[in-house]
Amino acid sequence: IIYLDTVLDDNLKELGLLRGTIRFIQSQRKDAKLNPGKNIDIKIDANKNIKKIIKNNLSEIKENCFIKNIEFVDNLDGGSFDLNGNKIKIMIAR
Repeated sequence: IIYLDTVLDDNLKELGLLRGTIRFIQSQRKDAKLNPGKNIDIKIDANKNIKKIIKNNLSEIKENCFIKNIEFVDNLDGGSFDLNGNKIKIMIAR
């Protein structure tokens, strides 16, 4: 018999939000037709929860998404992405 714990603890929820954020940044890079290895600067408009996750995992996000600088801003124009009820907007500066 194998027992599977299907309860998500805070660490798993944070990991899911981190992976979702990385996927969203990568999709924005693809939509902008950027070369995979090109370093970029980005601006992020997100709630406190997503900002905390980004700040706690800054080096991993920068490494995986080829980002030089991340700037947090308020009221960024453009479409938003919903990560389990957490809204995030990203603008890529070339």
